[in-house]
Amino acid sequence: MNNIQLVVFDIAGTTVADNGQVAGAFMDAFRTAGVELPVEEVKKVMGFRKIDAVRLLLDKFSPGSPSGAERESLITEIHDRFIRAMISFYRQDPDLKPLPYAEQLFSRLREKGVKIALNTGFTRAITDAILQRLHWDNG
Repeated sequence: MNNIQLVVFDIAGTTVADNGQVAGAFMDAFRTAGVELPVEEVKKVMGFRKIDAVRLLLDKFSPGSPSGAERESLITEIHDRFIRAMISFYRQDPDLKPLPYAEQLFSRLREKGVKIALNTGFTRAITDAILQRLHWDNG
């Protein structure tokens, strides 16, 4: 008897091919704000909610950045720039595809009555762009 009722998968790099575009867009968003980030540090926060990752990296690599409302505005600006870049990327990337066997695994689990969920540190808007492009938004 199968006791598994639900399996939760991450998106970028787990079920969907990711060749570093996420880290690159993240670094570009910071660079536009005048903050350079080492790719190794960006990779450490890839599973985080992106707004939280922005806060952490800004604290670490731009300790002299504004405080209070100005700091929150800068965090929002960097985060929004990242979101726009990722939505544009996922809507247009001709190479966007599921990782090998992801869809077959989903089908197998469904056949066995197991529900599937996707979890991500992306915003809903980025997630929707991915789901729509892969036609995963219809159940």
